[in-house]
Amino acid sequence: MLASRPVLAANSGGPVETVRDGRTGWLRDPRDVDAWSDAMHRALALSDAERKAMGDEAAARVRTDFGRDVMARRLSHLLDVAAAAAEKGAPARLASPLTLAMLVMFFLFGAVLSAMCMRLLRG
Repeated sequence: MLASRPVLAANSGGPVETVRDGRTGWLRDPRDVDAWSDAMHRALALSDAERKAMGDEAAARVRTDFGRDVMARRLSHLLDVAAAAAEKGAPARLASPLTLAMLVMFFLFGAVLSAMCMRLLRG
């Protein structure tokens, strides 16, 4: 999506949150071969202008809703919630040091992957 291209993705997991079906790409059941074939035909039938419009919307969505700054704010909020829960002594899954470490690692992995993709896209 960050490459300004519409995508075809499975309608489970992360793509459900990121892809807007029919606007930034297509979400299809991973077991439905006919639906995937239909979506591929639709993608190939797009005019250059339609493909560009979908791709531009896809890239804008990634930058706006899933960019590093947005994800950093989300992670910061989660850490604040975990710290508040730990201070109150409340049992919270987020208060676990292992959970916090995994959240930080997940964010760092995403930031590195994003930087690598941007570097590849820029040439």
